[in-house]
Amino acid sequence: MIKTITKVNQNFKQLQPGISIGSQQFPDGESIRNEPLVIIVGLTGVGKSTIIQTLIKSEFSFTLLPNRRTLATELIIPEMAATNGQNVKTICRIDRFKYTRQYQKSFPGGMGYVLVQLQVNSCRVNYPLIFDD
Repeated sequence: MIKTITKVNQNFKQLQPGISIGSQQFPDGESIRNEPLVIIVGLTGVGKSTIIQTLIKSEFSFTLLPNRRTLATELIIPEMAATNGQNVKTICRIDRFKYTRQYQKSFPGGMGYVLVQLQVNSCRVNYPLIFDD
């Protein structure tokens, strides 16, 4: 049986225009698995955010996907808290690490596993798709 972050009957959740997750799909939606994706990675302080801001200011056409923190806050933490019978409204950094570690144990691949479940409405996004890890 394949595990998914979303429950079988979970409602469609639009994370931003053209990007969603859930059991329903955009009318013209595609799995992000089929889409070209640029992932910006690096240690703290190397300039990932600076690169993104430079791209935005340059008027380069692209779609910036929800970042790692947003996906953790919107998807991973609520899922893991619910698994533990908790309802999370605010969370400290230490608890964030606890939940994301727990998620990675349950879903090998961690954040990559979340990314492959995203759906893209190609009519509402610009390519390339960029993920700021």
